[in-house]
Amino acid sequence: MGTRGARTADGGTDGGDAGGVSGGDGATESRGSVPRAESLTRADGAAATVPIDDRGVVFSNAGEPLSEAPISVLHVDDDDAFLDLASEFLGRHEPLRVETATSTDAALDRLDGVDCVVSDFDMPGRDGLAFLDAVRSRHPEMPFILFTGKGSEEIASEAVSAGVTDYLRKGPGTERYEVLANRITNAVEQYRAREAVAENRRRLSRLVSNLPGVAYRCAPEEPWPMVFLGGEVEAVLGHPPDVLVDGDADLGDLIVDADESLVTETVATALERGEAFELTYRLRRADGEVVRVYEHGQPVYENGAVVALEGFIMDTERHGPAAVSERRGE
Repeated sequence: MGTRGARTADGGTDGGDAGGVSGGDGATESRGSVPRAESLTRADGAAATVPIDDRGVVFSNAGEPLSEAPISVLHVDDDDAFLDLASEFLGRHEPLRVETATSTDAALDRLDGVDCVVSDFDMPGRDGLAFLDAVRSRHPEMPFILFTGKGSEEIASEAVSAGVTDYLRKGPGTERYEVLANRITNAVEQYRAREAVAENRRRLSRLVSNLPGVAYRCAPEEPWPMVFLGGEVEAVLGHPPDVLVDGDADLGDLIVDADESLVTETVATALERGEAFELTYRLRRADGEVVRVYEHGQPVYENGAVVALEGFIMDTERHGPAAVSERRGE
């Protein structure tokens, strides 16, 4: 999508076509550690070197994952024979990797690196719900599945109230292990998805906090009420973010009267054409100081309709070419 030359409050432009809007969103999905080269033996007996990371995920030479990330399961039950049987069946399901413990005390010392805990309810010393509390105190979001033969509606209700991820009754035959394997996989996938979203949000927050200006999302009409603000909000706009997001003041209130029509017309034209816009204009901060800012924004669409504007506002006197040169001593 091309953009027209940046309009200014002086009535001119800052040049020709400003080029396209960046094609990527700058966010990348974490794949864990950097893959290392490791020698493996192929089915025909020949040696092959492949990239593999610390989780055991094998990558192609192009860097694409070729296998699922293993799921480390810690199964806790005081019945050794049952643990062996369950491990045999669960171990048939990729990518599950099962370790066992016959006491909750031993299990608590082995939680690091575990993706999901599967626990019996009726165990000596500490029952499954008390064990859940102990696990949650160390790893608040770790998936925890109660897999018990001594089940009742009362226990199930207590488990749900205590925050267990899932509850499953033991039973004869192998069908319960199939169900358990699916429950483990689903619980860990959902947990990893939440963690990935949280990490992306943390990265975005760090990125926005380091911007030399203000990132925003606002309604696509005057007075441009803000939905989100990040970055140097108070330094540029002269108001704390919550004042503008809560509606005590709007961006339109800050634009000097002589430049209001420029902003309105520029945004309206961009919406008509479905393109990004850029311009410079003047704002009056809360302390009365008038500053010249540069803004680059674009419409956000949902189901073909414009629902918001997103963009960036920068104080040209603080971060423009002249200011940068002055800071560099040029």
